[in-house]
Amino acid sequence: LTGAMMNDDLIDEWLLYLAPMFLGDGMPVVGDGRAWPSLGDVPRWRWKDQSMVGETMRLRLGRR
Repeated sequence: LTGAMMNDDLIDEWLLYLAPMFLGDGMPVVGDGRAWPSLGDVPRWRWKDQSMVGETMRLRLGRR
């Protein structure tokens, strides 16, 4: 669902949490397996905010 929403340009903000651990193989965070034709086609984001929640980093990104 996230990949489809990303491809249809329906996401205007991301809220990501990064924990200091590696979980191994898994699903990609976004996308449905399709690649963008060129770097010029890749959606661009800007940093809006970052903060620590315990030992986890919270990142907020917005559309450019």
